Parts: sequence; structure tokens; C-alpha cells
Amino acid sequence: MRLKTLTFIAIMLITFSAFAQANDSIDTSNIVVTYDYTCHTTDKNGEKVDDHYRLAVLVGNKTTLSAGYLAALKPEKKERKDILDEIDEQKLNIPFVYVGYPTADEVTIRETMLITDYVTTEKKAPINWQIEDDTLTITGYLCQKATAKVRGREWTVWYTEEVPTTAGPWCLYGCPGLIVKAEADGIHCFELQSLEQKALPIVYSSSPKDITTSRNKFVKHRNKTLSGPAYLNSAMNLVNENMIEQWTIFTDADVQRPIINGHSFNMTPNVFQPLDLP
Repeated sequence: MRLKTLTFIAIMLITFSAFAQANDSIDTSNIVVTYDYTCHTTDKNGEKVDDHYRLAVLVGNKTTLSAGYLAALKPEKKERKDILDEIDEQKLNIPFVYVGYPTADEVTIRETMLITDYVTTEKKAPINWQIEDDTLTITGYLCQKATAKVRGREWTVWYTEEVPTTAGPWCLYGCPGLIVKAEADGIHCFELQSLEQKALPIVYSSSPKDITTSRNKFVKHRNKTLSGPAYLNSAMNLVNENMIEQWTIFTDADVQRPIINGHSFNMTPNVFQPLDLP
């Protein structure tokens, strides 16, 4: 196992080149929606904390991509802070959700667990949204309330017909308008931050090291692995050393960011709260 502290230029090469992926443009966005995501959880000592990240949803003619903001928008990296922000975003293992790929009636999800990328493809199941009478104005949009059980959790969403798309964050879709806000079980919350008409490539990334499996099998494996005390107390003990090809640490302002096989690794995670249940 190789361990060293890298300079800024070296970490860029490790993160973005050493474990390069194949990137194929599969569609172009018409609108780009960004959300703030909050997960109410606890740290390993049982203290209440929130995990936050920004999510981007690129809505194309055929495919909608939901992914981490920096991963989806791929802004030009001009400053050191841009690299640090992307490393920190990767640490949260935000899934890439492709609704309508590889065919119109399929959903493909690419998600990292520890240092391994898993890919699942399944039929695009219709969501049985129950439309309710309640309305609410959120970020200037008149929204309607809807509820449904999605992937094991009870979701309440607010959607607006002012934006004519059935898209939403993560695996939430199928309302008669854009989902502006979504909450589940008092744990997960997505809320609209911005919306703009913008043409960006929707890119599908893949690697020969990806593990293809069924979604249900992956969710059971992920939830079991990340829900135990071993993940909270010493996440590295869950990593098979034989799988480690490159281990580097980027230190900036006394903050250490481990990069393992090109993946930003979270050494001090909070209690795992899965978006989807088996």
C-alpha cells in the first residue's frame, strides 16, 4: 500500500487521470436545475448533525441526469478551491441517476461504495403519485402537493406545472411538473436552488472496474455494509487492501483528503442514511 502526501498538481493527476473513465455524451440538456440536499443524521457519538450537498439535474430530450453539482456540470477548474470542492463532493458518494438510459423505459444508476463503483440498470417503474389539494409557493413557483412510496420510503413532494417537465432530483420523477421540493421520513430533503435554460452535454461515465449488479442486491449490500458500527468507527477496515492500487493523501490547511484508487474516501462518516431501502 502506497501512502504519501501530494502537491496540488500531483493530486490533480491522480484524481482525474490515473483512474480515468470513459465518458460518452448521450444527450444535451434543455434545462439545468440545482437543488440543495440535506440529510438529518447523527455522528458516531450520537450527536445530531446534517450532511449537505448540491445536486444538479440536467433535463434532456431523452435522458435526465441527477448527480453531484460539480460532477454533472463539470465547471472549468481554474482555482485550487475548485479541486478541493470536487474532492469533498466525491466523498459523499452522490449517485449518478440516468432516467431514460440506455433506453427510454430504463433507469441506470452508477454509485460508489467505499472504493468500488456499482452500476445497476432496471425498468423505469411508474411512481403512483397521489395528488393532493394542498398548494404552496416555493422560490416563486406555485406548487401542488403529491405523495408516494418510492424505493422503500414515503416521499412528500411539491411540484410546479409552471415548468413543464416530469423531472425531479434523484429517482423522483413522473409528477405533472418539475419537483421543487421533496422530503422523506424526516430525514431527506431536496429543495430547488436555481433553474435555467442551458445546453450542457449529458455524459455517461463508465470504467472497466465497474461492478454490474441488480439494484436490490446492491442496496442490500450497501445498507448492510454502511449501517454497522465498523463503518462509523473505522471505515478503512472495510476496504480490502488487495484492491488498493493507489493511496494518496492531499493535505490542505491541515485538512487531510485521502484519495484511494481515484476515489475521495470519507474517513469520518456520519451515520449512513440511505435514500433507498430494499
